[in-house]
Amino acid sequence: MGFFTKQSDLKKKFTVEDKTLGSGNFAVVKKATRKSDGLVCAVKIIDKAKVEDMQDIEREIDITAGVHHRRIVATIAVFANPAASSAARYCLMYDGVNGFSFQTPA
Repeated sequence: MGFFTKQSDLKKKFTVEDKTLGSGNFAVVKKATRKSDGLVCAVKIIDKAKVEDMQDIEREIDITAGVHHRRIVATIAVFANPAASSAARYCLMYDGVNGFSFQTPA
């Protein structure tokens, strides 16, 4: 099911802003910056306790991780909390589409 690293690595590799860019029934999207090169991206933080069918999330990860096209958002990393508790989360990191930037205008 896609590629995973420890959720604790998220804070080591990315700076995630507090401001929410968007939200839905089971996830929020926040702006993040990769520490290694300053890439600004979006992180989709999924609350597994609110997801009815985790196979939908797994499918999203498999599809977005395998697609490489200049007009489709690219998955650059997936962080998962392996704990089975209700607080466990997935964090999906997305890069912009065709030059789109998650940078906040000045």
